[in-house]
Amino acid sequence: MSRIAPRAFVLALTTVVLGGCQVSLAPTDRSAASSQLASDRGSHDGAAAEPCHHRSARAAAAFFCDDFSVGNADHWSPSGGLWAVVDGRYVGEGTDERFGCGEVPTNQTLLRDFQARDVDIELDMMSIARVDKILVLRSADPDNQIELNFRAERPDEFPADLVVQERSKCAFTLLTPEFSVLIPPHQVGQTIHTRAQLVHERLRVWIDGTLVLNRSFPFSVRSGALGMGVVGGGVTAFDNVFVHRLGGLTPRTAAARSRGP
Repeated sequence: MSRIAPRAFVLALTTVVLGGCQVSLAPTDRSAASSQLASDRGSHDGAAAEPCHHRSARAAAAFFCDDFSVGNADHWSPSGGLWAVVDGRYVGEGTDERFGCGEVPTNQTLLRDFQARDVDIELDMMSIARVDKILVLRSADPDNQIELNFRAERPDEFPADLVVQERSKCAFTLLTPEFSVLIPPHQVGQTIHTRAQLVHERLRVWIDGTLVLNRSFPFSVRSGALGMGVVGGGVTAFDNVFVHRLGGLTPRTAAARSRGP
């Protein structure tokens, strides 16, 4: 279970208060979201994606999804920041705590026991405070991972953009300069549906069905966990997470599978 500090979270049906910032969250149509995911997605072999609760144990080894409708985040492991499920969304607040030797602190939560090199992941994201929304890929630890930062526009200042960045051996590298990858306009408080597919070094990213990035990168991190992150001082809501492991298991995961149940 996530450790929640009483000072930071006041939970209600439709309102979240984090660090003094009160935000109303619109109700989510769970059945519509599940149907949309099931109809829009498909595996590489063309099979239609099924809702999570209908999946067999064998399918669960390759697929994962979470719409947080059960009211907890038991499948996730927070590392920095404050995290809670609020009105069916997983909300994180960045507390500016620094850990490890990375130059820029990121408060994140990782999916438990689901590691891979190649993945196809979809989720809904909404900035609540600050413009940043971070997807974490191939996380060996907080200082060795790939991050995709979907930044909302700042009206009359900067457009919405996608920043691909990597932490490797304590070095923080921007693989795409700021504003070099523009994405569909959206603002703080607006939900976007994102999809990222990482196969070897090729990264493809869609936002609301529009392909915004299709490029190979010289990634140093080869395999690891995946999750979501929030920058210091930011608040972000995540929902309707769907993950398809495409291959490249980490040694720990491969060994566990070889032992069987």
